[in-house]
Amino acid sequence: MKVYKNYKEIEIKNIKGARVDLYNESIISRVNRVREMIKRRGFKRPFDVVERENEYYLMGDRISFVAAKTLGYDKIPCLIRNIEKEILLRKLCKKLGLDGEDYEIKRNEKRLNYCRKNYYKLNVL
Repeated sequence: MKVYKNYKEIEIKNIKGARVDLYNESIISRVNRVREMIKRRGFKRPFDVVERENEYYLMGDRISFVAAKTLGYDKIPCLIRNIEKEILLRKLCKKLGLDGEDYEIKRNEKRLNYCRKNYYKLNVL
C-alpha cells in the first residue's frame, strides 16, 4: 500500500541512500545485467524516493540506481512517496481489520506477516 505525492525527474546527485557493495562479484554481475536492460529498454518503472528535509532518499531498487549512475544518467524518473499518509492508512486498515490492497478481512497470521513485511520501511524513517 503505497501513496505517492507526485512524479518528478530528480538529479542523481541529489538522491541518497544507495549504498551497494561493489566488491562483491555477484552484485557487479547484477549491475551489468541491469545496465544492459536499461540500454535496451529504458527504465521499467520510476524509482521510489522519500523526501525528507529537502533531500531525497532511495527506497529499494539500488541495483538499478547504480546501473543508471554508471551509464551516465543525470536525471532519473522518480515517484515521491507520501510516508505520512501511508502510515495513517496502514493504521486505519489495521484498526478496521482490512487489508490495504484488496480490502478483505484478514486473519491474525496474515496481519502479522503484513506488519513484519513493512517493519523495515517504517524503521527507516
